[in-house]
Amino acid sequence: HSGHFSALMASFNDPRFRYCPKANGGLSNARNFGVDLSKGAWIAFIDQDDLWDEDKLERQMTVVRENPEVNLIFTDGRNIGNINRELGVASKNGLKEGLVRDTYTRLLKGNFVICSSVLFRKTMQAKAGQSNPCYRICPDYEYTIRLAEHTDFYFLRKTLVSYRIHGSNTMKNQLKLAAEEILLLCDRRIVTKKQKLLATYNLLRNLVTLATCWLKKIVANKA
Repeated sequence: HSGHFSALMASFNDPRFRYCPKANGGLSNARNFGVDLSKGAWIAFIDQDDLWDEDKLERQMTVVRENPEVNLIFTDGRNIGNINRELGVASKNGLKEGLVRDTYTRLLKGNFVICSSVLFRKTMQAKAGQSNPCYRICPDYEYTIRLAEHTDFYFLRKTLVSYRIHGSNTMKNQLKLAAEEILLLCDRRIVTKKQKLLATYNLLRNLVTLATCWLKKIVANKA
């Protein structure tokens, strides 16, 4: 309840915390609202049902101090259920710790960045633009890949985020996700041979998802 949360924030008595309520307008709208109001040089997102380890930001800022050219840092994470039961490692991206060379091209194959693990310079938004509210199912992927068009990311191979898995992997949501990812790819700059190959792989993967969901629907509705 917003009244209870206001009282909780007031109890901190710490000027570093600000509670700025707004009407529900979707995930992208909320993130854009927060970034616009922020006064710091760095931005970090955390969704309402995810968790940070207590040293998450400290470890990322250590990377910044040691690598001042870095603009975005993301970390590994663990999957958790609705009762905070650990379900295993979330990302399993196979990346080595350090700068991910040609991050944009790698992301054309699929998203490997947990949005609640990201820390990036606020100045990057002026280059990449705001989160796009037209994407309702994969706004994280769409915003992340636009940021990657302007900078390579740094991967901190530490499990510092708990990413919550919901029981909402319905056929309808699978269809929406596949359709949005196809639209996302259509809006991207795809120039090199490697970019074309990886983006085509991603497109075909999503087309298979669409076809599979459609066949399941047909079979379920047979006379």
